[in-house]
Amino acid sequence: MPRLFKQKWFWGLIGLIAVLVVAGIYLTQNGDSQYITEKVESGVLDQIVSVNGAVESNTSVDLRFGSNGTVEEIFVQVGEEVTAGKELARLDVDQLQSEVNRTLAGVQIQQAELDLMYAGPTFQEIQLSKAKIHEAEINVSNSIQELENVLLTSDENVRQAALNVDEAEVDLDNAEVAYDNALASQGTSGAQSESDIDSAYEDAQPEAENSLDEVKQALDNVDLLLGIDDDPLNVNFDTEINDAPLSTRTDLNNFFNSITSDVANLEGQYNLISANWTGTDVEDLLDDIVDLLEDAKYLTDLTHDVLELIETSSPAVQTDIDTLKTSIEADQASLSSELTSLLNAVQAITGAKLGESSSGISSSTEVNAALAGLESAKISLEIAESGLQTADVQAVVDKNNAEMDIDLADVRLEQRQAEHNQLIASPREVDIAAQSARVAQAQAIYEGTLSDFEDGILVAPTDGVVSRLELDVGENVSSTDIVANFITEDYQVTANISETDIAKISLNNEVSMTLDAFPIDREFSGKVVSIDPAETVIQGAVYYEATILFDEFNPSIKPGMTVNIDVLTDSAEGAIQISPQAVQYEGDETFVFILKGGDRVKRVVETGLEGERKIEILSGLEEGETIILYER
Repeated sequence: MPRLFKQKWFWGLIGLIAVLVVAGIYLTQNGDSQYITEKVESGVLDQIVSVNGAVESNTSVDLRFGSNGTVEEIFVQVGEEVTAGKELARLDVDQLQSEVNRTLAGVQIQQAELDLMYAGPTFQEIQLSKAKIHEAEINVSNSIQELENVLLTSDENVRQAALNVDEAEVDLDNAEVAYDNALASQGTSGAQSESDIDSAYEDAQPEAENSLDEVKQALDNVDLLLGIDDDPLNVNFDTEINDAPLSTRTDLNNFFNSITSDVANLEGQYNLISANWTGTDVEDLLDDIVDLLEDAKYLTDLTHDVLELIETSSPAVQTDIDTLKTSIEADQASLSSELTSLLNAVQAITGAKLGESSSGISSSTEVNAALAGLESAKISLEIAESGLQTADVQAVVDKNNAEMDIDLADVRLEQRQAEHNQLIASPREVDIAAQSARVAQAQAIYEGTLSDFEDGILVAPTDGVVSRLELDVGENVSSTDIVANFITEDYQVTANISETDIAKISLNNEVSMTLDAFPIDREFSGKVVSIDPAETVIQGAVYYEATILFDEFNPSIKPGMTVNIDVLTDSAEGAIQISPQAVQYEGDETFVFILKGGDRVKRVVETGLEGERKIEILSGLEEGETIILYER
């Protein structure tokens, strides 16, 4: 674990997590729980390759030029003692010298352009900005008016739904009276038939079992949304169900728990009387199961309404929601069918007691019609009550949406006002930042050509003796050729660099190192003096060995010590930079999503250097813009 704490990537990861947590809290507190964002920044960006290596005893170092070319001059002889930084040989770098001068001039030109940019906006730009503010003010006014219209429409819908419930209650009262009269008129139709009664009870028993099973199946599907009895099942709906109104979620949970308890009680009653399946206990149980089926039907209706209200941007979650809706709709149909079957079984028992046969003789047309009317009235009342609940829920949803539109219009107005204030500020930061990026880009090009120029110069990496020279003036050499050998008493560090990073590393790159044997804040400096052109395959991966020398000798350093190495491969000042998590790739296109006026907008970008926690953006973004890291 102590070794882990010495890894800079470990602390970078901790820092990134902290940034994301703070960003998430910020967005939640600002009412935006959909995106995690950050601001585009500018500043110094170091491209660093981090690897581990080991200290080795060093008696000699093979030296190579950093580029290909023709040897122009040799400044030392074999056996000569030299100091660190002494120039040993040089390639023909006249053309590179010209390129260094040209790119330096490019830096000076861009810097001159930056100096000329400290000016205010034009009259036309100010007028356009004022027009945008006026448009945003109109949008705020329209959103407020829309909220008033929504409230009026919702009140009317709720009022009409309440009238429908009243009418359905009156129809149910009339149907109950008609059914009672039908039963009374048939009360004297004949003696009871014991055989028909037993048959009716026997037919009702499997219907009772099926009804309980159907209710339990419906509860299982509803629980996929609620996660009350089986939390892992609803993991995909945790965020989306929270978008539903609190009163509706509370009704769902309470009703679910109530029905679950009723199922357990009725199953217990059923087990007690199943062996002696007759009498008033059975009839009471069947009546209770009828009520249970009606309650379960209402629960699935309410669940379906909630699923209709859920919105998600995730295709995977939407698929799960659609699948669950299909299951709930199947449960609605099954419960309605089972309710009809059970009511028929109850009516068959009632008819058998009145002396009618199970084939139809036991039920008169008048009683059947009255019973059908009664059940139809009950269903109509349930539909009306469900409609009223839906109207209440929809009223809340519409009101919330309208209020969100007002909030969004207010935010856009504030953005337009902020943009106007930024526009009239002098100098404009966005223009300064863009030009500063051009200066940084020109500086990077200059430093690249300067690095190429320096690759054509062979220097002593530390104090020592030239033991071997394998080059002549006029000879063509490549960057893979060993052209000299250098003897030193210093220790060296060897490290295997992956093939994905080796192209970033050049000779004489500066190196910062920490050793596990020393405190974490004790750093040692050095430079890359050799890169082996031959690959080394380790566990199927390709690596290249790099040799690093310490800038200063330290007697406390011993062979075999583990070294944590950061190679500074490139650096840019004034670099426009963002977190790499925001960058996406599709084919040959590189892009990010920005948050502009509350909208998610795609922006094509060109990337540059890659730092430990940031990546350089050469074009496509400006400092201060808001980019989207993650979509929740």
